[in-house]
Amino acid sequence: MRRLIAAALRRPTATLMIFAGVMILGAAAALNLRLELLPELTIPRLTVSTSYPGLPASEVRSLITIPLEDQLASVRGVKRVSSVSRDNLSIISLEFSWGEDMVSAAVRTREGIDVAYTSLPSDSAKPQVLPTEAGERPIAIVAVRPRSGDLSFARRLGEREIKTRLQQVEGVGSVVLAGGAVEEVVVSVDQFLMASKGLALSDVATLVAKNNYDYPTGTVTQGGQEFLVKASGTVTDPAALGAFRFAGGRSALRLSDIAAISLSQRERLSFFQVNGAEAVGLSVMKRKGASPIRVSAGLKEEVARLAASYGKDLDIQIVSDGSLFIAASLRNLVMSTLAGSLIAFAVLIVFIRDFRTSALLMLSLPIAITVTLFALQVFGRTINIMSLGGLALGIGMIVDNNVVVLENLQKRHIGSRARADSVLLHTLELATSRLGSTLTLTVVFLPVIFLPGLLGPLFADLSLSVIFAQIASFLTSITLMPVLFLLLEKRVSRRRAPRTRAWSDRLFRRSLLSAFRRPWTIVTAVVVLTGLGALCIPLLGFDFMPAQDTGEVDVTITMPYGAELERSASASAASARVLAAIPGVQEVYARAGGEPEDSQYYADPEERREIIHLHVLLARRRADSTAAVAAAIRSSLRIESAAVEVTLPGSIITPLLGLGKGGRAMVIKGSTQADGPVQAWRRIG
Repeated sequence: MRRLIAAALRRPTATLMIFAGVMILGAAAALNLRLELLPELTIPRLTVSTSYPGLPASEVRSLITIPLEDQLASVRGVKRVSSVSRDNLSIISLEFSWGEDMVSAAVRTREGIDVAYTSLPSDSAKPQVLPTEAGERPIAIVAVRPRSGDLSFARRLGEREIKTRLQQVEGVGSVVLAGGAVEEVVVSVDQFLMASKGLALSDVATLVAKNNYDYPTGTVTQGGQEFLVKASGTVTDPAALGAFRFAGGRSALRLSDIAAISLSQRERLSFFQVNGAEAVGLSVMKRKGASPIRVSAGLKEEVARLAASYGKDLDIQIVSDGSLFIAASLRNLVMSTLAGSLIAFAVLIVFIRDFRTSALLMLSLPIAITVTLFALQVFGRTINIMSLGGLALGIGMIVDNNVVVLENLQKRHIGSRARADSVLLHTLELATSRLGSTLTLTVVFLPVIFLPGLLGPLFADLSLSVIFAQIASFLTSITLMPVLFLLLEKRVSRRRAPRTRAWSDRLFRRSLLSAFRRPWTIVTAVVVLTGLGALCIPLLGFDFMPAQDTGEVDVTITMPYGAELERSASASAASARVLAAIPGVQEVYARAGGEPEDSQYYADPEERREIIHLHVLLARRRADSTAAVAAAIRSSLRIESAAVEVTLPGSIITPLLGLGKGGRAMVIKGSTQADGPVQAWRRIG
């Protein structure tokens, strides 16, 4: 340590340049670090989905779920297996131990599926491992509303054009559609006429398949160039299907002679509404490792370009932006850190009574922060509420090392000129004690990184931020601070120090002597205060993390079992009109059901098409306004034969723990029908 301090004092210019370079590296790291709400967490869960159309839940459980569970329970690393069997669908959730390599776990799971697939019914689809994680939410939801009211047109453009454009935005992982309408051609066959002609449904299907497609017919060479020739056989008018003729002795028989052909809309699997109006919703999921704020910025630019291109026919807008809450949370932490720095600076001025000395001490803050950011980048971490929370937590401790060293240097050189050997000696007097203090703090926070389960990955960034900041503060106190004191000692008001700090020294001395004269009084007071604090523990609430106000209120409407999607859409539109009239409500968007490619929908065992999710966006972002809007919803919203649940924003950690969506729920009415098939649940482990 002596060599380090001596080297810094012998080469003050080099020392200043090194710290300047470190600050530049830290500033560059701050620009390159990803901004996240939480540290990057890999939840050790996998979901296996198997579909069998037309099979009731009880048969799905016995024919598909149980054979798969028995095989997957033996996969190495599986800690718990749970399942839900629905009509047409089996969902199995596999929970692994924390720290498990999920890539190799997915490979082992697929190997187990291959073994069990041979024992499943031949008509069932092959089980799939869904690429989804518990608690994952879309980074943004884009609404596409047709100005003409043609939902099939909006769905077609959303699926073929808008979805492709959004997927090209950097950082976007997947885009899932919901709502709208899909056109289909319906061929209604008269079975009696068909049977009288000696035909079967397979003949009709073969006729349409063989005649309704484009096929190549060869090549044509002209002018030294070769062109491919294609015969267009795909019909553009559904009525043209009626002209198809059956082969063989029935060549005079056309399809229109035995069937009625019409253009209709396919039965909807989901709907999406904005303020009660039907629309097409596109849920955008970010790619793992991408910054949500940068992805959101790219989406806003692309949506603006899409709105300019399709503005005459479609109204395209982002109705939900998850990055706003992340940016607001990080901004609040940054402001808290700045406020803590200003408070520390004010305290230094009050006790030191010298602006230059206080500013010199506060120089350790940006150095420690930039060093911490650079270290976080080296270790592959992100800027999140935990890492910033660690910086905010260590503000006072960062200044402490430098205050002690500079205070000792000032007292030792009152009225005398500072020399390098003298500064070295007096810095070494406190270097060992400051090193011990720094190592003690490191020992306290270092085990947090190795905590089991969710705690270790969650709080590791906070622990590393505190440790890096303390190490940077210690190095600054024994290198940079002595160098600056040696270079600027003429400008540091040494002669005023004893006079200006006399009042604080006298106050401290009197308090200490008074405590020494009455030791049992002090001990009794400490014991009494400790006992009062222990008695207050049962009165405090317990929570893993406090609730977060995201500026939204979630309303869940559970329709009676078997309710048609159109009925749910009507109830959702009526509810949106009621919610829009409540003061403080800015926008309401709703969804129900899920498309086949929506892995989030099928991975959630609690989801079904009778459940409507309404998300109420608030115009004001205060906790009291959120509670007031929730209370107004609770008193205003009533739906016959349906259960309505209002959920206030909850902890962001609760979904990651597998404890539901979190939040505080208020059930308004629960008169849903109890009949109908019940989903079968089974858990192993």
